[in-house]
Amino acid sequence: MRFHLITYSGKVGSKSPVMRDIFAKACEKLGVELVVHNASTFNLADLPTLGHGDMLYRAATAKDAGRAEKIMTNADCASFYTNWSSVFSSRGCSYYLHEKTGIPVIPTVPFIPEGDEALTKAVESLGNFPIIVKILGGSHGVGVVRIDSMPSLRSLLDYLRAQGSNILLRKYIEHPYYSRLVVVGDKVVASHITYAYEDEFRTNAGQDDLRTREARVFPQAIQDMAVRAVHLLGLETGGVDLLFDKNDQPFLAEVNFPNDFTTTQAITGIDIAEAMVTHLVSKVDKATPPADFDVVDEVTEA
Repeated sequence: MRFHLITYSGKVGSKSPVMRDIFAKACEKLGVELVVHNASTFNLADLPTLGHGDMLYRAATAKDAGRAEKIMTNADCASFYTNWSSVFSSRGCSYYLHEKTGIPVIPTVPFIPEGDEALTKAVESLGNFPIIVKILGGSHGVGVVRIDSMPSLRSLLDYLRAQGSNILLRKYIEHPYYSRLVVVGDKVVASHITYAYEDEFRTNAGQDDLRTREARVFPQAIQDMAVRAVHLLGLETGGVDLLFDKNDQPFLAEVNFPNDFTTTQAITGIDIAEAMVTHLVSKVDKATPPADFDVVDEVTEA
């Protein structure tokens, strides 16, 4: 069996080498061949055709990594999609899906309201100022802006409209910590919390050495909610981010796929990579290859 890992090491600070090494150890332990496809160097036209015995996971968010996943995924290989064709579906409307199915989400306006009246109503629906403007596409708090007045909001939105940015307006929830729960299959395999520190409202931003983290096992009801949030998106793995307010009530911030689980793995000591590969191996074992399946003698590493 072969575990195909799509990475991207073309930017400063990339965790692709760390992710590759973690999966390499897991694959070696499980007797699975690791094949790494680096989206910063490969040619999309040269990607292999996967079949029975192949497993695929995209660990990078770069555009070429996503394109490679669409090219390589098919009905014969094992992936973390509940239906392989869902790799072609957008999860941009996940807020609506989670909200309408009863998961406690952060109150959100997932668009830029047009006109002062609509903007005023949007702010009121979020509990008035302060509110959060989240510019999609960033990570580790980049693009998360706290706004305390209408003049500041108008000027920022004017700029974001001109840039063609995708944004969310969100209720500001004061929270002493946020959590990351990593789901694999039907359970949360590991989780940790990160505490806020002085003069920073974003619990997942700022200097890494100033943040305090600790492993945390959540009540079963919270774990079940995280699993359901992932499954609703047609996925079998994901990093679920929850904010807990001052009354310890959870609010779903987002489901990350792919998710950088390296921090959670380091804090908890739980081998998340091994759990992920093991899950895909179980899918391969249950699958029946098509009648016209041809054995691939060699897979070239990109």
